[in-house]
Amino acid sequence: MNGCVFWKASKISVHNYLALFRRGIEKLEDYGYAESLEIREQIRPDKHLDIKVKAVLVDRSVLHIKEYIDTRYKINRLSYAYHYQNADGGLIFRYDNAMHWDSGNISTRKMVR
Repeated sequence: MNGCVFWKASKISVHNYLALFRRGIEKLEDYGYAESLEIREQIRPDKHLDIKVKAVLVDRSVLHIKEYIDTRYKINRLSYAYHYQNADGGLIFRYDNAMHWDSGNISTRKMVR
């Protein structure tokens, strides 16, 4: 995926963002890394965007992506989770911005096994 354009897009339309996102994810199949891809997109009336991806890779590992985005004025990623697990369901890594219950703060965190 082209990170310099795709992930830092701010004044892009919601439809263009979805097209770039989908194109980036579909490269997993194009390059032969994915056995299956499930991409769910929902544009809500309040201009919030909900994206969920499940990619089963050829080694049976699974990548889950969830993004919740406010698109009213620019692309503003409100919450996200990128979760990668092995075929047995064991965590390989997870990046998210969920609230940390021990500190009460919301920040980017990384978990790796």
